[in-house]
Amino acid sequence: MRKNTFIKLILGGTLAFSAYADLSAQTTGTWMLDNYAYGYRINPSYMPERGYMGIAIGSLNLSLSSDLGLDNLLFPTSDGLVTGFNKNVSPEEFLSGMKELNQLNFNLNENLLGIGFRGKKGGFTTIEMNLRADVGANLPKDLFAMLKEGSNGTYDLSRTKVSASAYAEIAVGYSRALGSRLTVGARVKALAGLSNARMEILSASARSDADAISLQLDARIKAAAPYLKYGTKASEYQEGVNDVIDMESFEFDKTQLKPSGYGLAMDLGATFKPVKDLEVGISLNDIGAILWQYNIQGKTDADVIYSGEKVSIKEDSEDQVGSEMESAVDALSHLSEFREVKDKASTLEMLPLNLNASVKYRMPFYRRLSVGALASYTNRIGYNSFEVRGAAAVTPVNWFSLTANAGASSYGAVSGAAMSINIASFNLWAAVDSYLGKTAHWTSDNGNFRVAYPVSSFDICASFGINKYFGKRASPFKDRQSLSKAEKKELRKSKRQ
Repeated sequence: MRKNTFIKLILGGTLAFSAYADLSAQTTGTWMLDNYAYGYRINPSYMPERGYMGIAIGSLNLSLSSDLGLDNLLFPTSDGLVTGFNKNVSPEEFLSGMKELNQLNFNLNENLLGIGFRGKKGGFTTIEMNLRADVGANLPKDLFAMLKEGSNGTYDLSRTKVSASAYAEIAVGYSRALGSRLTVGARVKALAGLSNARMEILSASARSDADAISLQLDARIKAAAPYLKYGTKASEYQEGVNDVIDMESFEFDKTQLKPSGYGLAMDLGATFKPVKDLEVGISLNDIGAILWQYNIQGKTDADVIYSGEKVSIKEDSEDQVGSEMESAVDALSHLSEFREVKDKASTLEMLPLNLNASVKYRMPFYRRLSVGALASYTNRIGYNSFEVRGAAAVTPVNWFSLTANAGASSYGAVSGAAMSINIASFNLWAAVDSYLGKTAHWTSDNGNFRVAYPVSSFDICASFGINKYFGKRASPFKDRQSLSKAEKKELRKSKRQ
């Protein structure tokens, strides 16, 4: 397989994510936890119980979701495990489990540096530096059908989209109680783009027979990556056209290592306590955009004919699956020629917008037990998702909290759990939330270790972190009767404000 190919990087990476998605993990069910510092990320009005500081692994969140599972791409045959492109797998078997449009999303949010502290007047301030990345793809069923089928057929590829972006984020947040019932909060975030790449097929139709593919294509690629250099070459399909982007020529230029875009965003949230022990919250996160400076642009609007086998399988390959995936991606890369667009472009792109609504009730007979529900809606470019979860949390002792949740999402039923442990002045926490669909199990050679992994559509989220706590804890378990005299005085003072 040829190296340093822009198209192969995008399409190949997408197929690889889909094929080996069980190797990644994700998380998000911590919002009910006591002893948890980052609840303000769901709702910026939430106040941590104590001041905290985290470095590098204060909070690491990974999420991966896909309509495509292993059972859509890998098949057991008499020759061993092969991909759906193998001749021993019929087109009907290969395509039967796919949706007309298949989505893939990967997200990363790593807290490089974070600190939170309570002010003298009761407000809570947070300061963070984060690294965030988002990869998404829309892959129509016809894309796989065109590569698989050797008989005559016409295919619509117009909804194919692949995107990837990464940016650094500096966020400053503040939350404050307004009286005894209402708490409000906001976070302002300065964004520095690291890279952004997009490929979108605006319109495309392909006609295939046993020997060739005739393709009518209108597609665009663009990338904001000033540290990448490339060259051009002559077209393989159009005589006299010499400005085709050479996908083999991309090189890293360390002298141009700088941000590729800048932006601003904001989170807004509020919580309201209509009655004792009941809390209702609402928040709107990532209201903002990044202005990307695209230094690489290409377009194709030509009619081309690609002659040759759709997928060529190496006869003696030790890695049958890898060989077939490589051949499929190679065929895709040959179908695309992008003519250079020399004009540079600036595009303001909105961040995925997230809306959350929650309710939480702390049991009056045992205040260390609480129940609640959280509904979330995320609006991405070309794809929206929702999630509704019910949860229960218990903190039997001050140093240990545990929560479990279950609900429904765009992918199906979801469930998860999270825990938080305080050791001395350190806080360790971890969470896993997932919809795994149909699963299989991997067992270690000695039989002592068994792990479930998804083979159909899935939505997995995992997070963990280690923080240093400081300051006096604002215990959520105490009611009015158990407060100290100083705490009662502070409560009366806040009610008069």
